[in-house]
Amino acid sequence: MLALVAGGLQALGAMSGSGTPPDETVPDLGPDPLEQAIAVVEEFALAWNERDSATVTSAIAAERPGSIVLPGLMYPRFGPPLEPGQLADAVAFLTGIARISLGRCEAEPAPADLGETVVVRCGDARFEGDYVEALRRAAPEDADPEGITFAVLGTRIVAISASGGSYDPAAYCVWAEQDGAGLALFDLHCHPTTTAASAGSHARTAAAFMAAGGPVPVRETIDARLVATFVDLFVDRHNAGRPLAALPWLSPEVSARDLPGFAGAARDPDIRDYLLWSARLLRIELGECSVEMGGRFTTVTCPDLTVAGPLLDGPHPQPTRFTLAASASRNLRLQPVGVITDIEPLGGRPLPLEAICRRLQQSDPAAAALAFTEDCSPVYTTEAAAVLVAAFGPMSGSA
Repeated sequence: MLALVAGGLQALGAMSGSGTPPDETVPDLGPDPLEQAIAVVEEFALAWNERDSATVTSAIAAERPGSIVLPGLMYPRFGPPLEPGQLADAVAFLTGIARISLGRCEAEPAPADLGETVVVRCGDARFEGDYVEALRRAAPEDADPEGITFAVLGTRIVAISASGGSYDPAAYCVWAEQDGAGLALFDLHCHPTTTAASAGSHARTAAAFMAAGGPVPVRETIDARLVATFVDLFVDRHNAGRPLAALPWLSPEVSARDLPGFAGAARDPDIRDYLLWSARLLRIELGECSVEMGGRFTTVTCPDLTVAGPLLDGPHPQPTRFTLAASASRNLRLQPVGVITDIEPLGGRPLPLEAICRRLQQSDPAAAALAFTEDCSPVYTTEAAAVLVAAFGPMSGSA
């Protein structure tokens, strides 16, 4: 009888699972992708507010920097292609002077064509700080509502979009420059310089601007400041090999003799010929420029302007002052005829081309006769430029 009871208990134990279970294991599904993406964004925001720029930068997919839109970085100067080093410097700048208020975030899978990407939407999120508020002062009043959207792939952020990012730095730029604190804080487009080195100056200047009430200047003053962009645009066209596209911006009073790189001539060449010659042989770098506004004119002074090219051993100083018509027209970009009224060299020396000429006269007299006059004045024609390019090589980076 006892044996029977014992046998029954053993059977019951086997049925109740007290014996060895079947060899079955539950698969580990890993963390939920949506929760993980939110965690990535939260860690990103935490590192940002702790000013841990290295962690913030490492959380961003460096191969897609053009998809990262941050306050002050949406301007053409910081559009793609943006090098990882530039992104790191810009992030170091922003984490030093702005904070992220994240709020509640929700995640959802991205469309199928984006693979494993997760979209994290933080509807109440915003970037905060005096610098960010200074950028918003001249922005339209009907700016988009706040909110920041992140695209996360694995543990990396591949895109950031700030929907409340309606920024216009013109008011902040004009105030800073008129107050005397704006040199090197903005480029000629009034885009802020966003490097780690400029963070402290921007923090102090933006705080002072907001303490003064963030005054927005009248439209005419903003227009007078923004004409300075045409100096930079003129140089961009020149360096891109399309100087004649910018020719209408030059007043008829501007001559070839006034332009950076002019190396002397027996008589003034046609400005078109000089520009085509210069664009083949010279690259202009403006350096840091200051802007002054007053009355009917805006003055852009570039004491560090240089020219370089295959004929020169290195950058050659050509400090230059540009005077522009301060137009009140809001359609200035559509009709910029004669906006650069004067270009004045500020003590720069002509390019030292005589030694080049003498050397070429010895090695290739026929080429020298096409590129220079007998007394070694440059011949400013496209044919002469082609001869010099053939003899000394194209500019670095040219096609």
